Amino acid sequence: MNTAQIQKLLLPNQFRYVGYSVLSLWFLYFLYEIINAVLGNQAPFVGDNFSSEKTLVWFSLVTYHFPIMGITLILVSKERIEDEFSLQIRMQAFILGLVATIVLSVLILLYALIVSPMQVFLSRFGLPTGLLFILTAYIWLKWRASGYEK
Repeated sequence: MNTAQIQKLLLPNQFRYVGYSVLSLWFLYFLYEIINAVLGNQAPFVGDNFSSEKTLVWFSLVTYHFPIMGITLILVSKERIEDEFSLQIRMQAFILGLVATIVLSVLILLYALIVSPMQVFLSRFGLPTGLLFILTAYIWLKWRASGYEK
């Protein structure tokens, strides 16, 4: 697959802003929950108004799916100026993220085998963490490459 075919698969640039919006909303909600926990307040989606199923669905959506959706939209959206160099940086970030996700998965598995087998549920956070590492690597590689252009 050549670079022109890969660039056709990317979403338009506007989806990047949707991804940043979703990620920002997730981060704000995360801060809100931390402040509530520190102040000792009850979370708004727990208690008499919501059943336990609705609470679990909301928790799963906010803590797991929102970051995945936001980061994925950012990573698969075109840059303002999409060229072969930006595509090369994107592929390097994906390779670094894949390696980091594999290392993280092995460490979680070893932790579960050695310390506590009941901690296998931690592997659920491997995908968002891997995607976050890919996004961080992508932004860092772009920043580093912009320094070489000057």
